[in-house]
Amino acid sequence: MAVPIEGVPTDQEDREKCEWWKAKKWAYGILGRLFHRFVNPSQLPSPMQSKYGVFAEHFVTTFTPEIFKVYLHQVELYVSGQAWLGKKCQYQFFQFFTECIKPKSTWILLKPHVDSLMANFAFPSSLSTYPNKLCGRPILQNTVSYAKDEYENFSSPISGATSFLLSLASNCTKTSFLSMLQFINTVLRSNPTPAQRFGALTMMSVLSPFIVRHPDVKGSIEQFMVQFVLPKFTSQEPYLQSVACEVFGVVTKASITWTTE
Repeated sequence: MAVPIEGVPTDQEDREKCEWWKAKKWAYGILGRLFHRFVNPSQLPSPMQSKYGVFAEHFVTTFTPEIFKVYLHQVELYVSGQAWLGKKCQYQFFQFFTECIKPKSTWILLKPHVDSLMANFAFPSSLSTYPNKLCGRPILQNTVSYAKDEYENFSSPISGATSFLLSLASNCTKTSFLSMLQFINTVLRSNPTPAQRFGALTMMSVLSPFIVRHPDVKGSIEQFMVQFVLPKFTSQEPYLQSVACEVFGVVTKASITWTTE
């Protein structure tokens, strides 16, 4: 059901609090609870198998594809600018797509759309909110504090996007991990805006624990750091300094061996 434009405030913060979007948030939340419980019938606890096993099978085969179709359409409208989507609703969508990764029945639905969701939904979530709110703030401490607040808000879009990327990296390494790294490199080599660079480095920070262990990638980490990360320590943009420190910290903890000083 589309929310009528005349029925919601024009201010985005007020719109988040209006009755229409609160109702949508709770509707998505209820669907998310049901999906989490019944998406994988074989994983139901033994006491629930006899009582809910048949319903779980019916839910997965009948309801799940329709829910997926609606959610994907809502995301497509949002990323194309044809519809607005509240932050809590974005988070619920990320949670749903993350839950779709492990079960085979839902991975079949999600797999063709992974690259598009990563580039058009997860990536903008990692770049849009943080830089825009920090324009004009010269103090790195304020930057780090804001980033910490965003990640500690567990129902924020960036938190949902992070969970989505981590689940793809850990559960679909062969099919999705390398394509995510290719996307990051493409962004960084295409003369990006500061906000786009921040988003790509944020994704790099999220994926770094997997990158430093991957046999096909870990050998090129130093070159990546020298080319894209270390120069941002002296950036005029505080949020680029912050994310560069974040990436450097994750890589350092993994005991990377530097061949040059």
